[in-house]
This record gives sequence, structure tokens and C-alpha cells, in this order.
Amino acid sequence: MLAEHVGAAILVTLTLVVAVVFGYRQCRLIRKADSGGPSEERAVLRASARRRLLVSVMIGLCGVLIAGPYFTGLADRVAHDGQRQDAREYFLWWAAVMVLLMVSLAVIGYDMAVVRRHWRKSLRRLNDDRRAMMQRQLARLRAERGGSNGVHDG
Repeated sequence: MLAEHVGAAILVTLTLVVAVVFGYRQCRLIRKADSGGPSEERAVLRASARRRLLVSVMIGLCGVLIAGPYFTGLADRVAHDGQRQDAREYFLWWAAVMVLLMVSLAVIGYDMAVVRRHWRKSLRRLNDDRRAMMQRQLARLRAERGGSNGVHDG
């Protein structure tokens, strides 16, 4: 039983540390995005950081829910007594952890799709701008060459 408690304590500690560190980084990112002027990139960055902060909160809640049965003594009661009511309550604690993890994964997947869509759009815009600039330069060079020797490319 001691090994289970130690394992749970390590899992809870790691979960809470990751949630706090990652959440802190997202808060800093939100502040940084808010400090600049309005732009599409800052808006995407801010929204992404908020979604990631939400995931951090959910991961932190997972840590609390994992710790709950051990701090309340429910895990010990289920291990020793095995009463149906205790087992059901224990199951609900873990079901809540699984639901939070699934929702976290859904938010992460959505965030990845939004960020990917934004960067693809940005890359397409950059490529279009570059192509337009090269066509303008080519037209200017053709005009200069055509104007200096009287030959026009056609």
C-alpha cells in the first residue's frame, strides 16, 4: 500500500508541477501578446495561449483528482473493505480524471489545427507576396532592358 501512495504522490507532484510551469509560461505569453499592437498574429497567439492555459488548469485539476482518493482515505477503504459504494466513488474520481484528460486532448487537437491553419495561411500569403514582387521586378528589368536597347521581350 505504501508503494501505491508513493507512486500517487509522485504522479500528483509531477502533474501539478507541469501544470503550474506550463500555465505560468502561457500567462507570460498572453501578457506579451497583449502588450503589442493589434495584429492577426498576436490574436492567434493570444487565443492559443488561452487554450493552452485552459489545458494547464485541466491538468492541474487531474492532479488534484488523482490525489483526492488518497487524501480522503477512499483508496485505502476500497483496497481493504471493497464496499460497493466506496468502489463506485473511487471509479467516479478516476472517470473524472479520464474525462478531463479527453477534454484536454480535444482542446490540444483543436489548438494544433487552428495554429496550423493560421501558419499555412501566412505562408501562402508570403509566397504570394514574394511571387508578386518577383513579377514586378521582372517587369521592371524587362522594361529597363527594352528601353535601353530598343528590344522588347514578347
